[in-house]
Amino acid sequence: MSEQELRDGLAALVVDEPPLNFDPDALMANADAAARRRRTLVGVSGATVVIAAAAVALPITLRGVGNPNAQTTPGAVVTTTAGAPGFVWPPAHNKVPALTVEQVEQTAHKLQTEARRAFPRAVPTATEVGVDLFAGEAEGDYHAGQLNLNGAVHFATAQGRAAVDIEVNAGASTPSPGKTCVHESDATCKIMPQQDGTVLVVTRWGQDQLQVLTVRHFRPDGVVVAVSGYNADTFLPKPTPYLPRIPVTEKQLVALATDKGLTM
Repeated sequence: MSEQELRDGLAALVVDEPPLNFDPDALMANADAAARRRRTLVGVSGATVVIAAAAVALPITLRGVGNPNAQTTPGAVVTTTAGAPGFVWPPAHNKVPALTVEQVEQTAHKLQTEARRAFPRAVPTATEVGVDLFAGEAEGDYHAGQLNLNGAVHFATAQGRAAVDIEVNAGASTPSPGKTCVHESDATCKIMPQQDGTVLVVTRWGQDQLQVLTVRHFRPDGVVVAVSGYNADTFLPKPTPYLPRIPVTEKQLVALATDKGLTM
């Protein structure tokens, strides 16, 4: 099941319901956060179980918005650094690509090639680097008008094996930096406006032994590149053992997220 199919299913569930007082951007932020965690945890808990859990949880979140008795998760600890003023999302020069299926597949191959080039430069200590072909929510998930592609980078370090996930979103299809922080419910979230008019958002979260550090780069053309480092390779059929820490740094993830070749 793709993320779009899941969202369409949610819309069908509430088509006959009376109007609800909820923020659609907040809903999408929660859905996007759930999608990232689902991709991460597929290798740990099994795709069927996690997707089923998301399908049940999202309608509850929808109906719970605005209800003081609804179950909620704590918000992130947000810090913002000084930077270029006047950042607006969606941006004034937002570009929404109308790609055919063939063009989406071509873009997926270009992103794989760029990741193969960029990753060793950003993380020179990594060895045995392998990059998956980019796709949507699942391998081979390509459809006309698609605005999201992601692929995992598998690698080894002196500590052990780990992975980085690269997700490219076009058309300002993700929530704004502020709403990303509020609805990610991460332990920490940093918003860092840049002098070139872009914005970096850095979040860190964990579950049990899993640790995840994500850098998102919000660009003036509506593209958001999210690069997540993990302390294990959870994208393999058999996940690797957890390392004591994530073997890539925030600076290295920033180098990947700001790579101009990673775009749609």
